[in-house]
Amino acid sequence: MSHWYVLFVRGGYEQEINEFFNLEGLASFIPKKDEIFIRQGKKFIVQKPLYKNYLFIESDLSQLQLSQLLKSFKQRKEGIIKLLAYEDEETPALSEEERKFIERLLNKNKVLETSIGYIENDIVVITEGPLVGFESSITKIDRHKRRATLNVDICGRLTEVNVSLEILKKI
Repeated sequence: MSHWYVLFVRGGYEQEINEFFNLEGLASFIPKKDEIFIRQGKKFIVQKPLYKNYLFIESDLSQLQLSQLLKSFKQRKEGIIKLLAYEDEETPALSEEERKFIERLLNKNKVLETSIGYIENDIVVITEGPLVGFESSITKIDRHKRRATLNVDICGRLTEVNVSLEILKKI
């Protein structure tokens, strides 16, 4: 069974390192999110990284094998910082629960699409999109910027992620 590992990289190097890893035979990807922007009355959707400075690696390699491989890559490729790991465990792979949570949010192209919902009596109700069923993970909403803040676990650390959420009405 393959594991998901999370690599912390220098800002701005995510795409370059992703391409390098894929050329080296490692299946790596950058989870992305759709962001809604409105300029001059027109709506635009732009894709941005879901996690800044993070690169995900899907591999059957053990933690030790991947760590050794990364040491050799660090000498050849600038921008690789470290493999994220749990503080009290030896394995740096995402837990099965964390992986399933992230997989459920992303589409087949590893993009978190925009969700749509409404607010009723100060309770957020998501009607469409990947956030359906994740209302309890939403910690903050900015209706004007069409964003929601989610708490997501990565390697046992709670991480805030801003995602697109269009609130159509408030009841």
